[in-house]
Amino acid sequence: MTNSRQNIVSPKPHHGLAKGFTLVELLIAVCVLAFGALATINMHIASLKGKNIPAYTTFASAIAETEMERLKALPYAQVATMSNNEVTNLNQMSQQCAPGPGVDCSQHIFTRRVKFYPGNPTSMSCHVEIEVTWTDSAGERSILYSSVLSSMKLS
Repeated sequence: MTNSRQNIVSPKPHHGLAKGFTLVELLIAVCVLAFGALATINMHIASLKGKNIPAYTTFASAIAETEMERLKALPYAQVATMSNNEVTNLNQMSQQCAPGPGVDCSQHIFTRRVKFYPGNPTSMSCHVEIEVTWTDSAGERSILYSSVLSSMKLS
């Protein structure tokens, strides 16, 4: 009769074939995951800051275009006598901004500056620049419209 204890196979230690992860491997994996998450969060924050820039640029363009059309409709004699560097704070016009999701036009003040550069008196023309500036989450921004106004009428 054999001893029953001798027939039991004892488990052998697995040197070099350990199953699972070590603490160092887990720490490295967590660090890589954390850096990836931080990069994704920073990218999301940057996109949120810049999402309203097109809406404000469109509104500023509309302000400049409206002013340029108003000047073009005036008689040249009246335009030629206008003062240079006419600055208008357009806070009262901010309600005309097209608010959309996350766009609050009441917190942004648009400033319009009109500059006249007289041309040759014999040509009866002047160069007009309209600059609209505003500040948003990305900093101060501006657009510039430029045109030449003349007393000549095309038929």
